[in-house]
Amino acid sequence: MTRYNKELSMVKIPSKTSARYLQKKFNKSEKYITDNILVLDVFFEALNYETIEQKKAYEVAGLLGDIGGQMGLFIGASILTILELFDYAYEVVKDRLLDLLSREEEEESHGEDVSSCDPVANHSESISHTVTVPLQTTLGTLEEIAC
Repeated sequence: MTRYNKELSMVKIPSKTSARYLQKKFNKSEKYITDNILVLDVFFEALNYETIEQKKAYEVAGLLGDIGGQMGLFIGASILTILELFDYAYEVVKDRLLDLLSREEEEESHGEDVSSCDPVANHSESISHTVTVPLQTTLGTLEEIAC
């Protein structure tokens, strides 16, 4: 139930002009109109009102949703970071192993080449011109130097 405050005010009604008009209209005397006519105005003091309500600024469901979303974001970012680190470590190990294997193959191929030189026929007899290089000593045939 709503209760409203009352406020009373009074004014002598009707005025002389209004009393004469009402006298002619209702065929009553001016004294009768002054004593028996009442003007009643009921109105609001103010046309607007203010309601104060308290509401939760943050509901529990919203809080849990935000926490869950943040946790998902951070866990997802953490998992991606860990996977990136594993990928980087895999690439580094793979490159090092490939370098090590290629070095071993090079060493094996050099060792075989040095130990087994196939004899190649000497074509120095077929050369028709002579090469004179001053102050150079002969080291041997070309096949001996290459092997």
